[in-house]
Amino acid sequence: MKSNRTVKMNILVIGIPFNEGMAGSLRVRNLLEPIVAEGKAVVSNLYSYPFYETSTSVCSDRLLAISLNPKNPSSVWAYLRDSFRFIKKVKKTGKNILYSYDTPDLKTIPLILFARWKGYKVILDIVEDSRSDSSTVSWLNKLRIRSGIYLLKMSNIYADLVFVLSSHLENLMKGYVTDQSRVVFVPVTVDFGNYPKQITYSKSPSKLFYGGSFAKKDGLQCLILAFDQVWKDYPNLELILTGKGEIGPDFEAIMALIASLPSKVNIHYLGYLSSKQYYKTLNEADIFIANRNNSMAAYSGFPSKLIEYLATGKAVIASEVGDVGRFLTHRKDALLVAPENQLAMEQAITLLLESPELIGAIGAEGRRTALGQFDNKQHSKTVYKLFSELS
Repeated sequence: MKSNRTVKMNILVIGIPFNEGMAGSLRVRNLLEPIVAEGKAVVSNLYSYPFYETSTSVCSDRLLAISLNPKNPSSVWAYLRDSFRFIKKVKKTGKNILYSYDTPDLKTIPLILFARWKGYKVILDIVEDSRSDSSTVSWLNKLRIRSGIYLLKMSNIYADLVFVLSSHLENLMKGYVTDQSRVVFVPVTVDFGNYPKQITYSKSPSKLFYGGSFAKKDGLQCLILAFDQVWKDYPNLELILTGKGEIGPDFEAIMALIASLPSKVNIHYLGYLSSKQYYKTLNEADIFIANRNNSMAAYSGFPSKLIEYLATGKAVIASEVGDVGRFLTHRKDALLVAPENQLAMEQAITLLLESPELIGAIGAEGRRTALGQFDNKQHSKTVYKLFSELS
């Protein structure tokens, strides 16, 4: 006798922490959490710690966070053994989806191929062009990037769907995948539940906000030098920085620059914040900066924080790179500036300080744009439909 019980879709996310983390984690959560909240799916999570962070694995019914040291053969063996066991354990009757975040590499491709062999449908979510990575210093990272470029070219063999977040990546992946309907544009999204419905604006705006990874593509030197100049005329102005310096030398160079400037007294680096702390700090700011440099890395992806900033309902200054101009119009829903143009950045900040009413006017339009084009609940429905249609 057949059971009438509905079998939930089973989604296994690999490559990043699902419950807490940087922009990548937030992207995946925004797309999948509405599906889970509606009872349509359950999510499991498998990822590896960088070997320098921990030596202890964390395992539960639906989570495996495992340490991996590529230089230690026993660590590699344990990683593969425990990962394969976990993939088998969380597989359920019904539809099983493997959601692999970012470019596959030598660390994740064995898990992808094993899951596919076990009957999972494989989804790749490609958020950057690995060919543009200029921050690599170690041979392990060089190997990871080169292997990723090769494996991405082979994705036609093992990927059932490929998500991309920019037109550059869409064109790139359509060159690799024979059935181009399997390449789907899924933009960065935002959960409006993290923002107040009524926006409060300061009559004397004083807080600029930037959050990110402090990588070269972020072009932070331009922003910091621009702030230093504007601060001379507005000594109460503060620059709030949050995030995690993922590339040590890049982060250290930014910190050294800040330490050398008179305005350092009003530049506050808060580090990596929990989600609760982050949104509290975000909603207290007056002006937001989505900065990028003039590089292939900046043009090929999309600044994920930009959509979060638009959702605040306050003015955003954004570098006009890649798809930014595709979605935003200068002086309508954002102030767009050329990348690495310090004078243009200074002028944009000064304009908002001298005409604070623009913070509300531009911010309101930006929020409408975010709600109309980047609402996570709408895109989550599209993702669920795509998953359901996989035969």
